[in-house]
Amino acid sequence: MNTVWLVYLLCYLGIGVVVLIAHRAYRAWKPQGGSFPIFPGLQEKPPSWKARLFDAIVGPIVVLLIFVPLWPLLLSIEYGFPWHRFKFWRDKAKTDAAFTWPESEAGFEVTGADLLEKLSRADIEAAEMVDDPLHAVPDKPFGHLNGVWQAFVDGLAPESELWSFRGLWKTPYGDYQMQGYVARQGEKLGPHFLTSQRLRKEV
Repeated sequence: MNTVWLVYLLCYLGIGVVVLIAHRAYRAWKPQGGSFPIFPGLQEKPPSWKARLFDAIVGPIVVLLIFVPLWPLLLSIEYGFPWHRFKFWRDKAKTDAAFTWPESEAGFEVTGADLLEKLSRADIEAAEMVDDPLHAVPDKPFGHLNGVWQAFVDGLAPESELWSFRGLWKTPYGDYQMQGYVARQGEKLGPHFLTSQRLRKEV
């Protein structure tokens, strides 16, 4: 059994030596950035005998002793392989998942206490008409959101009333003041069209 593990160890270290040689050859062949001389007329100071000795003997020995046993880890760091960052990628996958509100933190809903005033469609569109002298925004009710507004009102039942509202939405991330218009049929509130959402401290 010990012989088998010794063979495995020698094979592993042998692969490390081969990978190190291939890596060094690749680095020597691959053009390296940042080598363009800023002052071509100036020559660098020749290296000392200690530096030459280190580059010739000590450096390769240190690299050999460090790289060969740890070649999978160092190679993964060098080329960005995720072998040494499995937990990082798992956590990143969680943070990249689409955000959804927990059931205990439902989205904002308009209540009867939020209602302000009953308005006609014409009144709302007159109040929300955009007048931009630079014409960066269309001269229509709600500007760029005019199409969204048109789809909202066109999708309402004929007997629906339009009311303005202002309500408070409490979330774990802050309290928001919500403002806009909502459809009402008798005592039942339907969909709403949001025109403003601001943190309470910003109001």
